[in-house]
Amino acid sequence: MNDDQKKQESVLPKQLLNDRSLRPLMESFFEKMPKDQQVASVRLGFQELWNRAAQYLNKEDLCKIGEAAVFACCAHGKQIRHSGEPYVIHTLCAAAILAEMRLDRDTLIAALLHDVLEDTSVNAEELTKHFGSVV
Repeated sequence: MNDDQKKQESVLPKQLLNDRSLRPLMESFFEKMPKDQQVASVRLGFQELWNRAAQYLNKEDLCKIGEAAVFACCAHGKQIRHSGEPYVIHTLCAAAILAEMRLDRDTLIAALLHDVLEDTSVNAEELTKHFGSVV
């Protein structure tokens, strides 16, 4: 890294530096989503959630959110909205809105999973096993 790059990086807000260092982790969760859900709208929704949450949550919390996003995508499978987008886009956007409000990890996970019980074959016991009774 040359001096100009170091100078430019030193004036960036800390959150942007964190976002850069966490990007490969975010991408690793996106790549675990079913291939038919790896579309632009899901990517953008997940990135928005991740970037907002990364401003105030730690890496461990972000990993749990990534796991919940992958779980929701897998649970909803090939379900689509009337718009033709994967169903999970709604839950990603709901969680991103709550992340903007800086709500806790479990609330964001609950937002990601809020339609899983009513719209998929996943039961409450399985959700509790993966994400705890609070969620």
